[in-house]
Amino acid sequence: MSLGHCRLAVIDPRHASQPMLSSPDEERPIALSFGGEIYNYRELRRTLISLGHSFRTESDTEVILRGYIEWGTSMPLRLRGMFSFALWDSREQLLLLVRDPLGIKPLFYYEYSNGVLFSSEPKGLLGHPLVEAAVDREGLAELLGLWPYKSPGHGIYRGVKEVKPGELIVFRRDTTRRTAYWGLRSLRHTDGPKETVARVGQLLDTAISSQLTADVPLAFLLSGGLDSSGLVTIALTHWKKTYPVNTFSLDYEDSERDFVSTPFRPDLDKPYVHDICRFLGTSHTEFVLNSADIHAAEMSALAARDLPDTGDMDASLILLFGRISENFPVCITGEGADELFGGYPWFCEALTSPLQSFPWQPYLCFNRNFIRPDAAAQIDLDEYVAQNFADSVREVERVEGEDLRQHNSRVMSYLDLTRFLPGQLERKDRASMARSVEARVPFCDQDLVEYAWNIPGSMKSCDGIEKGILREALCGSLPDRVRLRRKASYPTLLNVAHEAYLRRQMLRLIADQDWALADVIDTERLSGVLAGDLPAPAARPSVWMGRIWSLYRWCEEYDPRMA
Repeated sequence: MSLGHCRLAVIDPRHASQPMLSSPDEERPIALSFGGEIYNYRELRRTLISLGHSFRTESDTEVILRGYIEWGTSMPLRLRGMFSFALWDSREQLLLLVRDPLGIKPLFYYEYSNGVLFSSEPKGLLGHPLVEAAVDREGLAELLGLWPYKSPGHGIYRGVKEVKPGELIVFRRDTTRRTAYWGLRSLRHTDGPKETVARVGQLLDTAISSQLTADVPLAFLLSGGLDSSGLVTIALTHWKKTYPVNTFSLDYEDSERDFVSTPFRPDLDKPYVHDICRFLGTSHTEFVLNSADIHAAEMSALAARDLPDTGDMDASLILLFGRISENFPVCITGEGADELFGGYPWFCEALTSPLQSFPWQPYLCFNRNFIRPDAAAQIDLDEYVAQNFADSVREVERVEGEDLRQHNSRVMSYLDLTRFLPGQLERKDRASMARSVEARVPFCDQDLVEYAWNIPGSMKSCDGIEKGILREALCGSLPDRVRLRRKASYPTLLNVAHEAYLRRQMLRLIADQDWALADVIDTERLSGVLAGDLPAPAARPSVWMGRIWSLYRWCEEYDPRMA
């Protein structure tokens, strides 16, 4: 048995080295490798001390270790935070792999005849001679049908799996036991609108205050939207530092010139960022990129993912976190609010009609029209995606007495939280950790998620606007211009230079007959679209061309074998 760890030191940086042993002098110690943060570790520490435990460090890592000694495999039920960890109990000869309820921190594993390999990234497995960079029919269907989102637990590479959110796995010499220790539980919501607004505000306040704990400086991402602005506003009520709150935003050169309003991005961030910074008095950094910056960062983004990425979004995040890491090892971000409170355009649509497929596919996934029909048939692509969607919908617990409209909104919330959000969290985790920044996500607080999950969709969208209940909870805390701003997605690169760059890469791809997926991509159709002879997809060119280009770059760099 061996454990290795590269630590980003946030809590007790001097003393909490990893892997951590229960006692360095023991002949058969318990060993732990842990990534993330436990926000209630101080309360758990006090409880463990009252039960007779002593501590060598001030870290949350040691709390997990001592908690396991006291409570065994039920210990994860007591944790509140974002985490994945591997624990080796040499006395019991068992390996325990655990991942947090929302899947904020990743953990991959590969089983073979004599044991199991595990790592926080695919590259940790691919570096082992037993694990081949091979993709089978199912993995290819995931890439072409669902990616950058995926089935829970799927690792894309053949034989590679991911510990599911809220799952613990116990490996012994002859047995493997998987347990879902947490899941979304459907219950009737009994609070009225006023009580719900108050409860959401209280839970969000608690989540943010707990996540301000760090022994190193921290910063905030700020887009000028409801979610990030609300987090900074609440954080300021708990801020006991003498120096100002540090915020960061992302923009592109000539963004005003290139901007085109869409339902997903109706306006630019900059004016709202400036408004909220003046209102709150933050120390703000506006990080401005151009197309050359993005192109130069492509390979770094790919290396962080070990799989095809989301193009300019991954690259810009890598660069943004690189800038933040110069002074701040911890950053607080707003992921999870849209999935929790119905912030995407498709949430309101689900209130009026039942879903037929994953609603984000036409906008964000690989465009089906650029896959050769024979290749799609060979991997049963349409059937795979349809079955995946049907299986996802069947997982949703129905509440007795809930009408069809409310159940439809519950289904949409479930898909957002269990299929869409993990993809968003994975992108943020890969980019931040690649630049040694810990990205914390207060909207993914377990108690907040459990409560908000059961708020009826009509109440979440009160006043006919997305995330209406959250806007009400933040009433009086933010300027109405910011509080009532419509949802605007993460900024992307839209300029002519970037589109011209992607078109050149498409021509390079078309000319290459030897790359791994040359017989899968419909290059004839791609040529027709580029020439203007065939209609282009409705999605932005940077999306549909970016997906194809990232697939090609991944094949070039990782040389996957199609098994």
